[in-house]
Amino acid sequence: MASNFTAFVIGVTVNTHLIREYVFLDPKYRFIKDITLSILTGSIIFGLGMILIFIFVEYFMINVYVSKIIANGLTFIINLIIRKFFF
Repeated sequence: MASNFTAFVIGVTVNTHLIREYVFLDPKYRFIKDITLSILTGSIIFGLGMILIFIFVEYFMINVYVSKIIANGLTFIINLIIRKFFF
């Protein structure tokens, strides 16, 4: 559990830095506030992804790997939209 949390925080930090460096070149917030918001939204989106996988597997009987791919695609789009309009 601790390693998963650590990997999540490191991943969000690297992701935020790369996004600020190469994608959204004029960020609205300072880096610390951006990291905090990224961790918060990333946690929510991570939870949403887990719920989507559960729904796809349990209710729609979709293969777990296919469910993961679909959930990742949907959460990627949601994350991009949130990032574009709110960050």
